[in-house]
Amino acid sequence: MSIIGLIAVALVSTWLLATIAYQGGALRESLGRFDRLKLLPSWCFFAPSPARRDSHIVIRDLLLDGTVSGWRPVSSIETRTFQHVIWHPAKRPRKILRDAAKAIKLTRRRSISTGVVQCSLPYLIILHHCIQHCRAKNAVARQFAIVETSGREGRRIWITFISEFHLF
Repeated sequence: MSIIGLIAVALVSTWLLATIAYQGGALRESLGRFDRLKLLPSWCFFAPSPARRDSHIVIRDLLLDGTVSGWRPVSSIETRTFQHVIWHPAKRPRKILRDAAKAIKLTRRRSISTGVVQCSLPYLIILHHCIQHCRAKNAVARQFAIVETSGREGRRIWITFISEFHLF
């Protein structure tokens, strides 16, 4: 094996071990300080801290006459097929939006100014995605919100973030 191959194996092995260690509570904080590029994923499928809320992005339009349309979801959940077990490319954009929504929530919590959130890459990713959706002919601006839900019966809803209106 060449020297480049050995370096690649060492880097991937180190990343794998750091990812596994990052899932536990003891090393999470210390590894998090070194992970400036956010390369270590955080999996929370099982206890002790599973994900308990679903995140949704909703949009509404400001119309030419000054009225505002109702909130509507950006995307709907498609019916899964057996093929999706092996090949499901539509899963990646949804994951990117979910991660961006989580990053906005964290950035908002840590910053004093709302301008910091609006200049962040996660905000711009979600804004770009929302602007791409169909709009009425008389719509002049769009606003998005990040909403979290929990439960099936007696569903609870939390509004995590509401953007400003953005002109088309």
